This record gives sequence, structure tokens and C-alpha cells, in this order.
Amino acid sequence: MSINGSLSGISFSGLGSGIDTESIVSRLLQIEQIPLQRLQTRRLQFQNQQSLYSELRSRTSAVGANLNSLRNASTFSPVKATSSSDSVATVSSDASATPGSFELAISKLAKIHRATGSAQSSGTAELGYAGEISVNGKLITIETTDSLTAIAGKINSKGAGVSATVVNGANGQAYLSLSASSTGKSNSISFADITGTVAANLGLIGGGTTLRDATGADLAKSLKFTDGSATLNTLTGRTGAGSFSVGGNTVNFDWDTDTLDSLAAKINVAAGGVSATVKSETKNGSTKSYLELSGTNVESLLSDSGGALETLGVLQRGFTNQISAAQDAEFTVDGIALTSDTNTVTGVVAGVTMTLKDADATTPKTTTISIARDTATILDTVKAFVTGYNSLDQYVRDNSQFDSETFQSGPLFGDPIARQVTDKLADMLFTRRANVGTGEYADLTQIGFSRSTDGKLTLDESKLMAALETNPQAVIKLFTDVGSTSTPDLTYITGSAKTQNLSGVSVEITQLPTLHKNTGAAGTGAVNAGGETLTFGGAVFGNKEILFDVSSGMTRTQLANAINSDSRLRDYITATVVGDALIIESKVLGSPGRFTAVSNLDSADDNSGLGTTGGTEETGVDVAGTINGEATTGSGNLLTGKANNATTDGLQLRYTGNTLGVIGTVSFSPGLASTMANQVNNFTDSVSGLFKATDDGITAQIADVDRSIENLQAQLELREITLRARFTAMDQAVQRYQAQLAQLQAQISG
Repeated sequence: MSINGSLSGISFSGLGSGIDTESIVSRLLQIEQIPLQRLQTRRLQFQNQQSLYSELRSRTSAVGANLNSLRNASTFSPVKATSSSDSVATVSSDASATPGSFELAISKLAKIHRATGSAQSSGTAELGYAGEISVNGKLITIETTDSLTAIAGKINSKGAGVSATVVNGANGQAYLSLSASSTGKSNSISFADITGTVAANLGLIGGGTTLRDATGADLAKSLKFTDGSATLNTLTGRTGAGSFSVGGNTVNFDWDTDTLDSLAAKINVAAGGVSATVKSETKNGSTKSYLELSGTNVESLLSDSGGALETLGVLQRGFTNQISAAQDAEFTVDGIALTSDTNTVTGVVAGVTMTLKDADATTPKTTTISIARDTATILDTVKAFVTGYNSLDQYVRDNSQFDSETFQSGPLFGDPIARQVTDKLADMLFTRRANVGTGEYADLTQIGFSRSTDGKLTLDESKLMAALETNPQAVIKLFTDVGSTSTPDLTYITGSAKTQNLSGVSVEITQLPTLHKNTGAAGTGAVNAGGETLTFGGAVFGNKEILFDVSSGMTRTQLANAINSDSRLRDYITATVVGDALIIESKVLGSPGRFTAVSNLDSADDNSGLGTTGGTEETGVDVAGTINGEATTGSGNLLTGKANNATTDGLQLRYTGNTLGVIGTVSFSPGLASTMANQVNNFTDSVSGLFKATDDGITAQIADVDRSIENLQAQLELREITLRARFTAMDQAVQRYQAQLAQLQAQISG
């Protein structure tokens, strides 16, 4: 028996227990799964659509990245530096370099400091020397059981910028060899005996002290330390009390609590003809601080019986066997004499880095350094935009094809998202700029852009190169945002995607920015016994607290000098004394420069006059005004158009004048690359962009389909249970009927 029609394929092997119930249930469930299959197909369609949009977004973002490069004026100003003799010096440059050429003559190359000790019997035998040595300011304890190799290991483990090796000579003679890690006089090795005579026994140093790093006879420098605000104990490892004298006056300090700044303050209090300042320098992203001592023939004013100044690297005993002295590079640039502590020279010529290779003190080695506009790099950047744009356009074309014979269409055929992206960018591509000045370019066609017959964006490279050669500023202005002001006191900083084209709109200043100022209570200038700590904080210090200890015996004038020389404070505030009152003023205008200065003592006991009574505070205020009659937000001397302004949203200016009222005008012209990049950002923004909204919508639809699939699967599971139960009941009933039939047949036969 069979069932035809929509149930074709369901067969019965016979009535009763011979029915194939499993096949019947399976086929019925297949039929009822058709809606589920449709949902799964729809889910796959959504996923494919999501994948298409993801690729479309990726290619659109790539165009945006190209445009962001073109919107920067520096993209059109790269330069390439060359050396006429790479054996003398090699050279590189960045965008800040100015085209031109100069003559480089090198008489000396920078060298590292090298020295060796006297011969020892063995590199591995116990030497019997004991004491403490200081190597580049790091304290090292030497024990009697240490060998020459062990001492070298201890030096190297400190990472102090000194490398120690053991050289084994003939007849069992071993030598300790030292070399500085960096070139230049300022990196000469500092080596001292603190307790005992280990360094002297090793034959490394001897004799009297001289300035380790001197700039003339009147200036001395300490070692350079990575953390100028750390305690001297942290920097060197030395503990307890320390002392030395300047001009016959004793300077007492504590290794455990004093810093370079507080030590400088104590030197200044002691006077003695020596002035101390903590200075810092930044090289290769690393900032180091050092103590600078100045005074007439400063070396003669220093006495260091406890080895403190030797530990800090101000003084140094002579090296007994110096292989090569630390040496700075000496060279001239167009006849101007210069020095450098490394052979890699930066900052001498803006944007140019020179690596010195060869020198001669008698006949300096020379080379000509040439800097020219790097048109190849500019061309590569523009071509990358063309390639990215064509890749996006071709992707949409490839997926939007329609076959008129088969009526088959690509997945993006007629797609509103794809059309919106490509149509919008195509419309903007050749839009003419408004307010084009004489000699400026109005659109891309004037610098070599066009469309081919198949719709691709093309570039005439020779035409672009000619434009860059004859009028590079006009090319820059075509691509980038350009702002200008009518007065030097007013400076254009930046615009935004929402800043409109502006031509000579007025700028009015209604409030001038001021510096924040704290004035302490006036006093007699008398000093106390110490114990005062000033706590500085507030916006100018990044809302962090800085503790400044006021030395015992310090007058207000000395305190002001100490604040001005403190490496943690001097870049942010300045201190003066007027009428015996300490005045501390921010170096940063307005709210970013606000600070607090609080003494732990009351005004009757403190040196600063910043105690709880008698002082005054003048809060720094920000500049205020309008641009084109629209409201702004002030921060220091920066004036920024408020969000949602009709024309000046995001326009930022800096005002450095001191006049109220209408002080000038500003003009702003958005560049093509900036305008297109902002539009691309509207498409690709991860929070509110077109692709994000579309992706969220598809994700929501997939979630709806998933819920429908889940519900339908649950219904099918229940349906399967129901069908199996019914067929099982039917089969059992048939078996009962068959049993009754058999009984009846038996009775009839009987």
C-alpha cells in the first residue's frame, strides 16, 4: 500500500505490527521542516549581506585612510636628504626639514671612555680587597673573597652605563678593563673609592680630584640620573648623612631623604660662591636630570672629604691607565663650530639627522648635505588614494552587475547603501572649491585628475608634478583645511568636519586670560628652624601632589630661587619676592594653569608666608569671546567654537593679545581631502556611522530569525514526540485487533 501526492514515498509494509512507522514519522517531519529551512536560508542571506557590507566598509575605510594622509599639509612637504660622501657622513630627514644645502666638515668623532687597571695575579683568585666603590653613582660592595671576575660581574649587574671585562695577559697577569656605554665627555666614567681603597688597589684611579664633566673653569656637572625627583639613596645606593663644602661652607644632607633638588637648595643656602641648579635633558625619548654647579673657578671652591661629590660624578680622581678619553664630536656646518656627545647628530639643522663617519683633526673630512622636496613620496601618497578609490568603486561595480538574458543580478545591484557611498564620494570628488584665490586650484582636474571611459579615476602624474613644482602651496590648499587671521595676535589652530567655509568673519574678545597667582603673607624675611613642607597641586601639575621641603635657614628670596630651580616645579610655576612677600605665579594661562600651594605651618612660623592666614589667591581665568557672533569655549588662551554652532563648530583659535572687543577676523576654507575624509567618517564611524547602523539592523534581523528558528525547532521536537506517541498507540491497537482476530478464527475453526 502507498500514499501518493504530497506524501509520496511513505510506504506501508502491511497492516498491524508490520507498519513502517519510523519512515512515516521521518517523512512527515521533513515536510514540516520546510519553514525551518526557509528561515535558515534567510539567515544565510543576511549573513552574506553582512559580509558584503563588511568588505564595503573596509574598502571605504581604506579610502578614508588615504584621505587623512592627503588632508595633512606635511604630506606635501616631505624632503629627502643626501650626502655627497656617505663615507664621511650619512643623513636622513623628516618633514620639518627645509630644502637647501650646507657643507659639513668633521674634525673629531665622539669616542667612549676606556680605562684599565694594573696587573693582578689572576682573574679568578680571591684578591683580598674589601670596601665600597661607586661606579657611575652606583654603590658596589667589594668583599675580600671577590675575584677580578666577580668584581667585573658586580659592576655589570648595576647597569650603570659602564661595561667591565677581565683581560687575561701573559704570565698570569689579569687586568680589569672598563668602557663607557655611550660616547661623549658627559658620559665619561665616574669611579671612586667610598670606603677602603679597592679602586686604588686595582690600579684604576689615583691622585687628586678634578671636575669630571666641566664646561670651562666655571661650570661643573654631575652624572645624569633617570629620576631627578628620587632620593639620593635611590639614585646611588648610599645611606645616612653626607657632607661636602662649597667655598669653605659645609653642606650637610641626607642620602635617604634628600633629592637633587633639595641638595641644590642646600648648596644655594650655603652660598660659598657656588650656585646650584638641577637641569634635565631629553634624548631619544629618555629624560635625565643632573646637578649643575656654577661659580668662578668652581673646582677650587669644592672640597669632598666624604666622597659625596665623587659619588655624584661632580669630581673624579685621575685614571691611572686611560686607554682613550671620552671625546665629543667636533664639526662645522657652513663654518659654524659645533660639538656633539654622539656621532648621531640631531637638532643642529631642523629636521635633519646626520651620522658622522670619518674625521681628521688636521684636515677635516667634508661632505655636502643636500635637502630637496621628495616628490616621489608625495606622488606615492596621491597614487595610493587613486588606487583605494578605484578599488572601492570596482568592488561595487563587480557586485552590482545585471545579466539581461538570465535576469541574474549581483548582490549589490540596486543596493541603497552601496549607491549612497559611491554616489556621494563621486559627487564630492570633482566639486569646485569656493572662494578660490588668484593662482589657486579650484578642483582636481587642474592638477591631473580625470575619469577614464570605464569610470575609473586616473592621474596624470606629470601634471601633478608640475603643479607641485610651480605652486606647492596651491596644491596643499586644494586638499587641506586652510585658516588665516588678520592679526598676528590671533592664530588659526584647526577646524573640524562641521566648520563651514568662512571669509573674514569677526572675532570678539570679551575676557582676557590671566595667570593663576598665590601671594604669601609679607614678613620680615627672617628664617625659622625648618620643618616646613609646601604641597603643590592642581591642574597645572596634572592634579598630582608635589611635596617641596623648605630648608632650615632659608630666606624667602632663597626659597623663590629654590622653587625656580626645582626640576619638578620650574616648568609650571615661577616664584618672586616683592615687598618681602613670596609670589608664585603659573606659567600656563587660565584654568589649565590653576594650582594650589599650601604650607604645613601657620603664617607665624613658616618661611613661605603661604600658611593658613595672610595669603591671597588670584584664580586664573580663560579667554572668552565669540567667532562670527557665535558662542565659544575658552581654555587658557584657546578659543573654540561650541558644538552645534551653525558655522564655527570646532574652529579653534589662539589669542595672545591684550585688547578687548573685535580684535580681527578669521577665514577658513575646508580642503577637498578634509571634506571627503569627514564624509567617509560619517559612513564608517564605529558609533553612529552608516555602516554601523546598517550592521546593527542586520544583526537585529538575524537575531529575530534565530529566535524564530529556535521556536520552530522546539515545535518540531514536540511534534515528533506527538507523532511517535500516536503511531505507537496505533501499532499497539492493531496488534490487539490482530490478537482478537486470531482468537475468533480459532473459535470458528474449532
